[in-house]
Amino acid sequence: MSLLHRLLLLVFLALVPAAVIEIHNEIQLRAAREADVREGLLRLAGLFAGEQERLVEGIRQILFGISQAAVVQEGRVRECQAYLDRLRPGLPPFLRIGVTDRAGDLRCSSDHETVGMPVGDRQHVRDAIAGGGFVVGETIDTRPGGRSVLPMALAVQDEGGAVTGVVTALIDLAWLTRLLAQRPLPPDTVVMLFDRRGTVVARIPEAPREIGRPLPDGQFEALTAGRDPFVAEWAPADGQARLFGVVPFVGGIPGLGVAVSVGRAHAMGPIEDAMVSALAVIAVVAAATLAAAWWGGNRFLRRPAAALVEAALRWRGGDLSARTGLAGERSEIGTIGRAFDGMAEALQRQAALRDEANALAHRAAAVLSSTTDGVFEVDRDWKVTFMNDRARELLGDGHDLTGHRLEETFPGAGRSVFAEQFRRAVQGMATVSFEAFYPPQSAWYAVRAFPSRDGLAVFFQDITELRQAEAARRRSEERFRAIFELAAVGIERLDPAGRYLDVNAKLCAILGYRRDELLGMSFLDLTDPDDLQAEQALLDRLTAGEIPSYAIEKRYRRRDGQVVWVRVTSSRVVVGATDEIGRIAIVEDITERKAMEQELRSAKDEAERANLAKSKFLAAASHDLRQPLQSLFFFSASLDPHVRSAAGREQLRHLHQGLDAMKELLESLLDVSRLDAGAVTPTMEDFAVSEILDSIDAAYAPLAAEKGLLWRVEGCEVPVRSDRLLLGRLVRNLVENAIRYTDSGTVRLRCRHEGERVAIEVQDTGIGIPPDHLERIFEEFHQVGNPERDRTQGLGLGLAIVRRLSHLLGHPVEVRSIHGRGSAFRVLVPVGQKAMPAAVAEPLRPDGRGRLAVLVDDDAIVLMGLRTVLSEWGYTVLAADGADQAMERLRAQARRPDIVIADYRLREGRVGTEVIRKVRERYGPEVPGVILTGETGTDCLLDAAAHGLPVIHKPVTPRELCMAVEQQLQAAV
Repeated sequence: MSLLHRLLLLVFLALVPAAVIEIHNEIQLRAAREADVREGLLRLAGLFAGEQERLVEGIRQILFGISQAAVVQEGRVRECQAYLDRLRPGLPPFLRIGVTDRAGDLRCSSDHETVGMPVGDRQHVRDAIAGGGFVVGETIDTRPGGRSVLPMALAVQDEGGAVTGVVTALIDLAWLTRLLAQRPLPPDTVVMLFDRRGTVVARIPEAPREIGRPLPDGQFEALTAGRDPFVAEWAPADGQARLFGVVPFVGGIPGLGVAVSVGRAHAMGPIEDAMVSALAVIAVVAAATLAAAWWGGNRFLRRPAAALVEAALRWRGGDLSARTGLAGERSEIGTIGRAFDGMAEALQRQAALRDEANALAHRAAAVLSSTTDGVFEVDRDWKVTFMNDRARELLGDGHDLTGHRLEETFPGAGRSVFAEQFRRAVQGMATVSFEAFYPPQSAWYAVRAFPSRDGLAVFFQDITELRQAEAARRRSEERFRAIFELAAVGIERLDPAGRYLDVNAKLCAILGYRRDELLGMSFLDLTDPDDLQAEQALLDRLTAGEIPSYAIEKRYRRRDGQVVWVRVTSSRVVVGATDEIGRIAIVEDITERKAMEQELRSAKDEAERANLAKSKFLAAASHDLRQPLQSLFFFSASLDPHVRSAAGREQLRHLHQGLDAMKELLESLLDVSRLDAGAVTPTMEDFAVSEILDSIDAAYAPLAAEKGLLWRVEGCEVPVRSDRLLLGRLVRNLVENAIRYTDSGTVRLRCRHEGERVAIEVQDTGIGIPPDHLERIFEEFHQVGNPERDRTQGLGLGLAIVRRLSHLLGHPVEVRSIHGRGSAFRVLVPVGQKAMPAAVAEPLRPDGRGRLAVLVDDDAIVLMGLRTVLSEWGYTVLAADGADQAMERLRAQARRPDIVIADYRLREGRVGTEVIRKVRERYGPEVPGVILTGETGTDCLLDAAAHGLPVIHKPVTPRELCMAVEQQLQAAV
C-alpha cells in the first residue's frame, strides 16, 4: 500500500467515529422528539377528556336533581311542565331538558314544541330504561335540517327502584364546538369528540360539515383499538399521516371518545430536516476532507518522495553529482532534500578523509571503552573487532565476542532493523542514528553508527526504561485527554485568577461558546451575578485549604443569553511549575432536573389543593347530607304508632329498609374518605375477643335465621390488642358479606389462638369468588355475581373498608375461595394482655312521661322530627332554634328541664354546648345533655368532652337516640 493510500485510509478512519457518533445523536434526537410529541398528545387528550367528564357529570347532577323532584317522581304532568318552566331561565342556552313516561313520550320539556313527542324509540332512552341509570347516547339530529345534538338520559325510579320514566338532556354540538374552540391549541393540532357510533360530536378547529357525521372508514377502528389512553398513527385519504392521542370510551367519558391529533410531518418535520441536513453536512465534510488529503498527499508527499528515491538510485550507481531538486522547498521535505544534497557533497569529501576518519574512530573507541555507552566495531566482513566492557555486558552477558560474525553471535540479526541501518551506513558512508527494539533481549537501544574505510563503529545505549516511562506517560496523557474530551459532563481547568486554561467539548456545548472563545475568559464572566457571592465564599475556603473541594448548583449565562442550571464540583490542583493553586471542575447540566423539580413542586401544590377540596367535601357531606337524612329517620319512626294496616306496615318497613340502606351508603362513603384522608386514629387497647364475637352473634344470628342459614360461632377466651370499634367494624363487614352472598348452607364465625396471633375467621358456603376476581374484591364498588348492581346485595364498599382498616390496624387479612363452593376470610390480630370483661348494659326502654325535654336545632325539619319522636315517647317537649330562644321559653315556664338535646352547629357561629352550659348555669350542673352533630371533625368532640357531654353523629336512629338519652338520665339519678 502506497504512502498516499495509507494517508487516505488514516483520514477516513479518523472521520468514521465522528460520523457514527453524529448519526447516532441525530437518531436519538429524532426518537426523543417523537416520544415528546406522543406524550404531549396524551396529556392534551387527557386534559380535554377531563373537561368533558366534568361537563357530563354536571349535566348528570342536573338530571338527577330533576329526577328526584316530587312532580317528576309522582308523574304530575302539568306541575312538571311548570317546574321545568321555572328552571328554564337558569338552564344554559345549549341545554334542553325533557321528562318522559315509561313508554318514552315527552310529558314535559323546557322546549314546549317537543311536549308530547314520542322518543321511546331513541337508543339513549331505551338504554336508560333498560339499565336504570345514566346514559350518554349517540349523536342525533333534532329535526330534518336542524342542529346535531348529543343526547343524555337518566332513568327516573320510584321508591321501589322501578323505572317510571326518563329525564333527557340534549346538548347543542355547535355550542360544544365553540366551547372547545376557546382552548388554545398548538399549530396543526385537531381535537375531536366522537361517540360510540363513530360520529363526530365536536371538532376544533371548527369544521361544521364534519359535526354530526361519521368518521371516515378505518379511522374509527384506529381510534378505538385500545382500552386505555394510547397514541395511534393513521393516514387519511390525503396520505398525510397524523399522530392521534386517544382517550377511548372505556378509559374516559362513558360513551364519548377524545382524540387529539397533529400532523406527523408538522411534528417531526423540523427534526427530520435537521437530521437530513446534518447527515448531508457529514457526507460533504468527509468527502472534502478525503479530497484535500489526496491532493495534499500527492503534492507534498508522493512527488518529493519520488525525487528522493531517484536521487538515491543515482548515488547508489556512483553518480554523487546527482541532486534531489528539493532544496528550494520550505517544508520538512525541503529540509530532507537539502540534507540529501549535503550528504552527496559530503560523500565526495569523505573519500579523501576515510583513513583519517577510521583512525579517529579507533582512538575514540579506546577513549570510550570505559564510558557508560556500549561500543563495538565491525570490519567489512561484519566481524567484531572491538567491544568495550559496557558492550560485553549488554550484548554478550559479559563475554568478549571479538572475532565473531554478527549473524553467528546474534541469530536473525541479519534481517533486523539494526542490520539494515548498519548496511545503510556502510554503503552510504554516512553516520546513522536511530532507536530500535531488539526482541531477543526485549530491550530498546539508542544507536549511532559511524562508517569508516575499515568497517563500522557503533555506539549504543539501553533506553528500555526510558522508552517504557515515555510510553506510560504518553498512554496516561492519551487516557486523560480521551476522558477529558469524551466525558458526558463539562470539565474545566482554571488558573488561580479563575481564567480558563482548558475546557472540553461538553462544556462548550453547555455554554454555547467555542473552545478558543472560552480560553482566556473567567468563570466570573459567565456566572449569574446572583450566584457569585455563594460560590465566592466556597472558593475562598478552597483556596485557603480549609476544604479539598466543593459542589454548588448555580446558573451560567450562555452565549445566546439563555440561563442554564449547572452543578459545579471544584477541586484544588497545582498549576504548572509555579506551584500556584488552581482548580479543575466538573460541570453537569441540571437544567432538566431543575425543571422536573419545579414540576414536582407544582404537582405537590396541586395535591395539597386536592386534599383541601377533599376535606371540604367531607365536611359538607358529614353535615349537609346528614341533616335531611336525620329528619327522615325521626319522621319515619313517628309513623309507627299511626300505621295499622298490613299494607301500610309493609310500606313502612320498606321505608325503614331504604333509610337504613341510605345511611349505610353515606357512612360507608364517609368511612372510605376518612380512612383515605388519614382522619381515623386507632385507639389500641387489650380486650377479650369474645366481646366482639358475642355482639356479632347477637346482631347477626336473627339475620342468618331469616335467610334459613345455619349460623355457627366458635369463640375463644383470648385477649387481643386492637381498636375495639374498628376491629368490630372490620369483622362485621366480613360477616355481612358472608350472609348476603350465601343462599343456603352455613355461615361460621370462629377464632383460634395461633402463637403470637389470634385468627378470626369467617367462613361461608356461598357463591365463592372466581380466581380472576380475588385481586379486585377489595376495590371500591366491585361485586361478584351482581352485574345488575342490585342494592339489596350491598354497595361494594364493605371489603374496600376492610382493606383500609386492615392497613390502619396492621392486621393482615387472608382470603381463600372456591368458586361455587364458598369463601373463608381470616383476620390475624396480635395477642394482648388479659383484660377486664366489659360490663353488659341492660336494655333501655323509652319512657318520658312526666319529663321535660329541651330540643335545640336550627334545622326546622330535623327539629320537627325530633320533637315528634320525643313526644311519642311521652316527653313534654320545649323546642327552639337557638340558645336565646331556648332560654327565653324556659323562663316563660316554671318546670326544670330533665334533658337537653342540642345540635352542635347553630346559627351565627354559636354551638350546642353553649345552650347546655346556660341551662346548667340556671338550673344546676346536674342537668344531663346530649350533643347531636353531622360533622366528623375533632372540634365538636373536644368541645363536648370539655363539658362532659356525649356526642351522637347524625344520622341517628330513634333507637340509638333513646339509648343515649336514657343513659344520661340514669347517670344523673
